[in-house]
Amino acid sequence: MPEKTDKILKYSLLLMMALGFLASLFLAPDFTSKTDVIFPTCYSHFLSLYVQTGLYVLTYYEVITIRHLSNEIAVRSQTKRIIVFLMRLIFCQWFLFWLSYLATFYLLGHRIFFKMGNPVFCMNLLLGHLILVLLLAWCLILAYKVPYPYLVIIIVVILTLIYHYYFEVKILLPKYNPIFDPIYRALHHIYL
Repeated sequence: MPEKTDKILKYSLLLMMALGFLASLFLAPDFTSKTDVIFPTCYSHFLSLYVQTGLYVLTYYEVITIRHLSNEIAVRSQTKRIIVFLMRLIFCQWFLFWLSYLATFYLLGHRIFFKMGNPVFCMNLLLGHLILVLLLAWCLILAYKVPYPYLVIIIVVILTLIYHYYFEVKILLPKYNPIFDPIYRALHHIYL
């Protein structure tokens, strides 16, 4: 691979790590002695609304950048190779983002990740959130081939928000701990 491409890939991976690090620093005050990792990751709207959208936009930019070369890539019969390369790149970015995000919490002294409910359910909830982000980021590769690529990112962001607001916050989090249920909080005068 040319030297310039290697440099761009390294900056891309470092940017994802920095994004995860900054997101965890911003959300660290939400991670108090009474809460666990689910509160800033799944309950806080900042991560789903802004940070993950930023992650999708950066990934979409990479796919669109390569899309401009799609004719040259198709002539050389390298389309499958490029798509596999994009899938690997997105996986590496996803892994580095979440590693830096969760490791920063650990390094800041938040060593008990699951204390508000069942640890198995919490781990499944967290893994479901992480895997959804990966699958939707992989869906952005569709922008390489479809005629209207901007619709792909709009659909991905809408699916993320639907999952977060209607499935994760309203259904899964109250099953993890009743404190995430607004009716329970109102009856018991609990303010988050």
